[in-house]
Amino acid sequence: MRRPKLMGAGPEAQPAGGSALPPLHSSGFRPTPVGMTLDPNQSLAQAYALLQRGDVRGARGLVAGVLRSYPTAPSALSLMALVELTGLQRQGGDAKPALAAFAAAIKVAPRDPQLFNNLGNLHKTLGATDDALAAYRKAISLNPNFADAHANYGIVAQTAGLYEDALPALQKAATLAPTMARAWSSLGLCLRELGQHDVAAEALDRALALDAKSPIALRGRAIVEAERGGPEAASLYHRAAQALPDDLEVALGAAVARHESGDSAGAVAALAAKVAAHPDWTAGHEALAKLRFQVGEADSFTSSYDDALAQRPGDKALWLGVMRTLAQSRRWEDLAARAKAASAAAGADPLFDLAAAMAASELGDKAGAAFEGLEPALGKERFFATAWARHLLRAREPKRAAAVIEPWTGSGAASDQLAWALLATAWRMDGDARYDWLADTATLTRAVALDISADEMAATADVLRKLHKAREHPFDQTLRGGTQTEGTLFLRSDPAIVRLRLAIEEGIRTYIDGLPPVDSAHPLLGRPRGGFRFTGSWSVRLRAGGTHVNHVHPEGWLSSACYVALPAGAMGGPKHAGWLSLGMPPVELDLGLPALAMIEPKVGTLALFPSYMWHGTEPFDDGERMTVAFDVVPDAG
Repeated sequence: MRRPKLMGAGPEAQPAGGSALPPLHSSGFRPTPVGMTLDPNQSLAQAYALLQRGDVRGARGLVAGVLRSYPTAPSALSLMALVELTGLQRQGGDAKPALAAFAAAIKVAPRDPQLFNNLGNLHKTLGATDDALAAYRKAISLNPNFADAHANYGIVAQTAGLYEDALPALQKAATLAPTMARAWSSLGLCLRELGQHDVAAEALDRALALDAKSPIALRGRAIVEAERGGPEAASLYHRAAQALPDDLEVALGAAVARHESGDSAGAVAALAAKVAAHPDWTAGHEALAKLRFQVGEADSFTSSYDDALAQRPGDKALWLGVMRTLAQSRRWEDLAARAKAASAAAGADPLFDLAAAMAASELGDKAGAAFEGLEPALGKERFFATAWARHLLRAREPKRAAAVIEPWTGSGAASDQLAWALLATAWRMDGDARYDWLADTATLTRAVALDISADEMAATADVLRKLHKAREHPFDQTLRGGTQTEGTLFLRSDPAIVRLRLAIEEGIRTYIDGLPPVDSAHPLLGRPRGGFRFTGSWSVRLRAGGTHVNHVHPEGWLSSACYVALPAGAMGGPKHAGWLSLGMPPVELDLGLPALAMIEPKVGTLALFPSYMWHGTEPFDDGERMTVAFDVVPDAG
């Protein structure tokens, strides 16, 4: 299931000078001029009251009246800036009046921290993140104890993905204003992004204690609980769903949490009802299809798409959604039929034609002309290049495949693991010496014995068995004849899993320290070797006859298999039953290229290899084969 992206509560605009309108007589107002029915303080107080009620036009008129008599009054200029900001936030339109109002106010009050705080909010509204952060920094420099400015800085930095920068600002805001719910909720979301889920849960609990109906805190707390495998995930999602009945991401998370709690039938029913009420919700259809497949409803797992398309036959997004689902589940004949039906119902689209070409290629039909015909429309898209290169490999045209995919390989942090795998296969087929540079299993792969006892591994196996809730594998994953855990395994706080993670981290360090010298052009050897972090972690449990089809890991730099439990007497032999194969391309490409190396699984052993290297598991006859797998990337670079 998709990992939700959460944003913090939005920055709050405040009247310049503080949370209450400052007395204007302190700015040197003369007696009320003849013709004014209110003194300037009363006018501005009334304008602020109108602004709080949403009457931007009325507030603007009153402030403009004061400014006609007192054109340099700081409080009047500051309030006009706030009026223009509020109008822009609520009504949109030209930003020039708001920018001019702030410039005028700052000219007469250059040391007003609230004014710079609101200027930051203006820049945030305009999407100018750097300018917003600079304005908040100025506000903080003028008043280091300005909680709102710290909170706003942290929220905008967090939204921009600058989590390390956001964290101290949000911590400071929560310390200065311990009753500020939005500071705690944003702090919790920031900690979640940094992988500190236990502390994130505490911060979000503080936010909910202050504001029990906060949608951001409710949603965030449920997600954090689910991601760390907490026992309250289903109930927290239920609470969030009741408070946010129109939030489809919450509905999706609630269904997954319900499935994980053991109520798969209820999860399917609830998500199906939500999808029926929102037939254009493609993410919901995809999640429902996955859930149905995993609980054993493979014969009807795409039925929600069918119902929605009966209502909305011209909805191209729905057609593409069902075709993506069919491609992920390798239902190639069904994909070919859907591509044809989509063109008839929704009109021509190059993406429909690509689906037809992919299906034809996978079914062994001629598809070269179709791919070539799509190049003008889709040639600048990565997904097209990978599909075309895959077809060219199958068609035994390695030079053309290399020419198509090599521009997409990238380097450093931008390395594309699948593109490198396809290029490596083309080089291998063509006898290119660069293949040995890329796929040297003697130096780039390793089996590391973990510093963990047999009893500890047995305890870990018992914990993992309880997490395998599904009946079938996820259709968009590579295992066959088994199940895979949901979520991020290493976020769970169970002592056995924590102990295994720590041992694995030591094993990764050993592997990295033993790599050949740095080679800046190499997708593995060119990356930084200091710190590292996990980008995903999960457990796979294969039953008799289970296997992994050969694949790569697009989200990694290093990938793995850690052996937790193995069947007695069912492994090995002349066919290497249950062993890890390295370097063999997907068998459906029919290239006849064997594995470069085989790794024998042993409980307590960690196999490590480049994420771009094809790998799979040979089938075995009996018993249970349980592993923990993960992807790792450098902390920087």
